[in-house]
Order: sequence, then structure tokens, then C-alpha cells
Amino acid sequence: MERGLTLVEVMVALVLFGALLLVTSWTTKVSVGGKKNGQLRAEAVGVAQRELEAIHALDFNDISPQPPTPIPGGYTVERIVEGKAMDSDGNLSDEPLPRAKLKYVEVVVKWSGGEVRIPTLIDQRIKEGE
Repeated sequence: MERGLTLVEVMVALVLFGALLLVTSWTTKVSVGGKKNGQLRAEAVGVAQRELEAIHALDFNDISPQPPTPIPGGYTVERIVEGKAMDSDGNLSDEPLPRAKLKYVEVVVKWSGGEVRIPTLIDQRIKEGE
């Protein structure tokens, strides 16, 4: 009597091997996609940080909102600026921009797969060296 694999055993082995290949290819795809998204997010954070550095170099009165603006690399950069006032307890409230001594600035960098938002608070007294 010859010893070997039956047709059923071969079929079961092929199904298991196919399932293993499917799982392996899916995890590889997810891993590569996650790496690409991480690279895009890291680049977007760099863009936002450069924008914040440019904002900090401006005079306080020149810090103003900027609509979404496309830049190379497939990103858009937007600057949101709101006037703020701080009470004696340190709580912030809205203040009209011409009178505001504080500005809440949020840089928003968007791309097709997501967005990064980096906020900061700029004090006029610190900007002017008081």
C-alpha cells in the first residue's frame, strides 16, 4: 500500500495556504499605507511649524487670517486668527481683533488624507517687548 496525501488533504492545505497569503498581503498593504500616511502627516507638521515661525516673525498688528492656500506637495495652508482677552482668573474670552491684546492663531494644513492643526496664543505685550 502506497502512502501519500489524499485529494482532500491537498485541497485543505491549499485553502490554508491561500488564506495565509491573503492575510499576509493585507497586513503588508496596511503597513505600507500607514507608513505613507505617517510621512504625509510628518511633512504637514513641518509645514505648519514653518508657518508658525513666519507668524511669530510678524508684527502683532500684521498677524491676520489667511484663507486656504495651496502649496507644493499637495497641501493647503490656512491661518485662523481670533482676538482674545484674558480675565484675572486666566480665562479666555472673545475680543474684537482691532482691540485684542491676545491673538489665538491656528495653522491648519490639509491634504487629501487628513489634516494637522497647530494652535498658539500670541500676546501683544510680549511681541512688543514690554
